Amino acid sequence: MKNQRHRIPLNALAVTLATILPVGCTLLPPPKPDTTRYYILDATAPAAARAGTTLVINLTEATIPDYLNRDQIVTRTTPNRIVFDEEHLWAEPLQKRVPSVLAKNLQRAAGSNHIDWDHPDTGKGAIPVRIEILQLDGNFGKGITLRAAWSVSSSKNAAHFRIDKEHADTVPLAEDATYDDYANGINQLLAQLAQLVAKDILETKAREHSTTNAP
Repeated sequence: MKNQRHRIPLNALAVTLATILPVGCTLLPPPKPDTTRYYILDATAPAAARAGTTLVINLTEATIPDYLNRDQIVTRTTPNRIVFDEEHLWAEPLQKRVPSVLAKNLQRAAGSNHIDWDHPDTGKGAIPVRIEILQLDGNFGKGITLRAAWSVSSSKNAAHFRIDKEHADTVPLAEDATYDDYANGINQLLAQLAQLVAKDILETKAREHSTTNAP
């Protein structure tokens, strides 16, 4: 007969494949191990002595650049090139974690009785503070850089005045540093920033106190 097709029984095909494939082997590659690591920032500023008078801080705004609003840790390889690491991630979004860490650092550094950072106002006696992170990234083998601007204003029940400042700082980062070192470097920079802002908060409070008690 022409065009006769030969059919192989399924059980014969199974026996054939069993003889070809070694024992324990499959056609699918083994799953790759999950190498993802997660990191979190924390407040590390040393605690100052409590202020002699009630000191309430209102962190009205604390922002970071849009390029940091992602899970991946961001590093900078050249002045104009950044890299998003897919295996080293933040455990909490930085746009939420950084304000929280700054608030805790400010409270410690200024010896504040209370600090609010998730409410627009805490009353007439609160010192309003605004912090803008302009840059926060690093380069293995060089360092981690933070650039920031902030303003500290008098409370609503005092004569109006405001302090505006900018700051830039870099901590070294070795070529063979780990991502734990990277996170610790950012912790250090945020703590140092909070200490600078705390000085302006205390100066503002002192000016208010002297003005109130002036004859």
